[in-house]
Amino acid sequence: TGIAASVLVGLFLERMHTAGEFKSLKDIGMEGCMQMGIAEGVVGAEDVHFASDGVAFISSDDKHYWREHSFVNMSVRVPHAKQNGAIFIFDPSKEAKSVRRLQLDAGYASVLGTADFHPHGISPLPRLGHPQQQKNLKTTLLYAVNHRRDADAVEIFEVDRAGGRMRARESVRSPLFRNLNDVVAVEGGGFYTTNYHYHLPLSHPASVIELFGFGPEIGLGGSVVYCDRQGDWTCSVVATDLRSPNGLEVSADGRLLYVVEVLTLRLLVFELGAGGGRHEPLRLARAVTLGSGCDNLALTPSGDLLTGCHPRAATFFFLHHKFPDKYRSPSQVVRIPAAALRGEAAAPETALLSATGS
Repeated sequence: TGIAASVLVGLFLERMHTAGEFKSLKDIGMEGCMQMGIAEGVVGAEDVHFASDGVAFISSDDKHYWREHSFVNMSVRVPHAKQNGAIFIFDPSKEAKSVRRLQLDAGYASVLGTADFHPHGISPLPRLGHPQQQKNLKTTLLYAVNHRRDADAVEIFEVDRAGGRMRARESVRSPLFRNLNDVVAVEGGGFYTTNYHYHLPLSHPASVIELFGFGPEIGLGGSVVYCDRQGDWTCSVVATDLRSPNGLEVSADGRLLYVVEVLTLRLLVFELGAGGGRHEPLRLARAVTLGSGCDNLALTPSGDLLTGCHPRAATFFFLHHKFPDKYRSPSQVVRIPAAALRGEAAAPETALLSATGS
């Protein structure tokens, strides 16, 4: 019993060390930063992505129901939500630094098959860093992971920014969607999405094993799913045995898929399968060490990647995530040079860091 307890304590301390709980942190580059969106109703902001013209889309959802109902998955918790989430936009080129809420069209529930809208990861099309998308697309689309009470789904909207509205186009659901986190749209209308865990943390006894990073060893790793329309929507698992895959993005030429693997503090760089088809299994080309538990990804016009990170990931997940008003969590933005993505000798670097998360 004593040996088993010692092993568990050692494993716990090792996980806390990996999560960054013993790091010494100080602010970096925060002088020009400002807090915004609170007055307009932004709460629980999860993802930010820039359209090709530089206007930012922000997903927002008051996730109080996550911490009050921790032992069931996200979709089962939805009936406990006080209200729907929303998508906001922000134009940094305008002098007035404020955000604007996009209103869902009146008939969105009949298109999606539910009135629930609890967005998580989002992906506009066309978006910054992808000039070919901008060249070929005349309409702004927004793909959004939606935690709805009947199951996770990816919803597709047509955005009227001038009118401040989103029109629901269709809803994509699949048995392969277990616990969706992020989504990235690709040219042609398809998308990749991540299953963060096989079981949501604390929703199943096996989820504890996943939480400690050993999901693949028991056949319960995270995964990447690709979907596109071939008459009906068709989805395929293209990467498996991942340790909490989160944010993802594609290269400008569409040949590479970048996936953040949270529990290993790495960015995984995948190539399309030998046949070049997106439904084929991806091939892991390389991994880039990030040093933090990172989340969302965004491609810049220069070919670099930006990712938002949790330098003390356990503080974020176990304290701030459940009690955001009481516990703050440090936040970080890491820039991953294009050279590192190609496998050259270039290291990721911190662009911004808030040591207190305030």
